[in-house]
Amino acid sequence: MKFKARKGALLKVLSIAGRTAESKASVKSLDRIRLKVDDGIEILSTDGTVFTRCTISAEEIERPGDLLVYSKLFISIVSSLPVKDDQEISFEHQDGGKLHISAGKTSHELNTFSSDAFLPFVEVDTGRDFIVLNGSDFADAIAQVAPCVSRNNTKPQYTGVYMSVEDDGITFAATDSSRFAYRFLKSSTDGLEKGVSIIAPLKAVEDIRKLADGKPECKIILSDRVIGYEDESTLLVSKLLNVEFPYFREILPRDPSQGFSSINTESFKGAVKSLMPLAHESNMVTAMMLRGGQLTLTAISEQSGRSVAEMVMEQKCADMDMMFNLSYIIDVLNCLETENFELKLTSQVEPAIFKMEERDDFYYILMPMRL
Repeated sequence: MKFKARKGALLKVLSIAGRTAESKASVKSLDRIRLKVDDGIEILSTDGTVFTRCTISAEEIERPGDLLVYSKLFISIVSSLPVKDDQEISFEHQDGGKLHISAGKTSHELNTFSSDAFLPFVEVDTGRDFIVLNGSDFADAIAQVAPCVSRNNTKPQYTGVYMSVEDDGITFAATDSSRFAYRFLKSSTDGLEKGVSIIAPLKAVEDIRKLADGKPECKIILSDRVIGYEDESTLLVSKLLNVEFPYFREILPRDPSQGFSSINTESFKGAVKSLMPLAHESNMVTAMMLRGGQLTLTAISEQSGRSVAEMVMEQKCADMDMMFNLSYIIDVLNCLETENFELKLTSQVEPAIFKMEERDDFYYILMPMRL
């Protein structure tokens, strides 16, 4: 193997492949990326579930090759080389030897490994089971449900993002059993099998979100086997979680016009933000009291003191006292895209329901804590 590549172009694809490689892998080959040089440069990585293949053109290829190198170390070395992004880096590897990397007057030698140890790439037909979407819309939908994905691996049914292909769009959902987020993205689903529902690993959908965000169009692969993303230089494919997502249709509001009170988003954010210093000292536990159209939020720390924020809201339920995890409320506020949002409170033992004003494509359902 002997080739040259521009630093900037190489770092761009390494940043993508590096996210997939598992730095603390129990399987040795998962902490390495694969360099495959022939007509161009292919960089492949996997964590055993997500597989990424990035391609770039080389400035010069004298000799093809195929090998593995430590991902984190390789990326750090390329990044640290004292040349500009539009300048070349030289790579040379002799069979059974080390990979020599040089730029300017700086050089490095890295141990290499046989590409035979690399896990087989997930086979997927990228010519079918895909749709083309606005990348920002897709990224926003993922960002609005992802906070509700559980990080507790003992309950795998809660550790991914649910997606379902409908006639006129895609449903996204996630829950950690304390809260639930629902988002419907209206779009053409021609090219996808209707009725397919999957649960995709959080890491996979987060990586796809980063790749799709800001692009006017992106290609999303979605079938009962894989979820993936493809553009002119990157293919990311992920296996799915083999679990069943909890049934949720019955908890969605049947009539979005009934029982919701309108609240100014920025005013509510300001009230919540003012509680943060004390809330951090009380495990984010926050009391919510509703009396005669006045909503009072209180954070109390036995050691440090008390913070109170009050605001007026249209009351459409009986007076009540509830307790919530303030960080969960912050998560939904960060998802809201409208000047005002709507909040439905029914009783102190039933969930609070958040939605964007005059929209029924997003719901965030939050269970109160026990008093």
